[in-house]
Amino acid sequence: MRFRWRTISSPDTHRLDFELLNAKECGQKFHYGHIQLEEFGEHTKVTQIAYFDFFGAILWMNYPWYGGMHHNLQYTARWEQETIVRLIDNYR
Repeated sequence: MRFRWRTISSPDTHRLDFELLNAKECGQKFHYGHIQLEEFGEHTKVTQIAYFDFFGAILWMNYPWYGGMHHNLQYTARWEQETIVRLIDNYR
């Protein structure tokens, strides 16, 4: 299955709003939220808030090993950080 997302970028507020357009097709009731960037001293604070519901969501959220929500979020954050470090010179 393919996840089809609608993402709305709001550069003036440093925010991305997202919505899974084919949630039912992907076995979900709904999935939407936003990602907000904020200045945090010399760093950037990234806050993601997501609302979703699908069969097994509670198990996935609390599953402490590979494949659970915590693992997926850590993996994604690490990938994003490594990608930015690798590409930062392209945007200076």
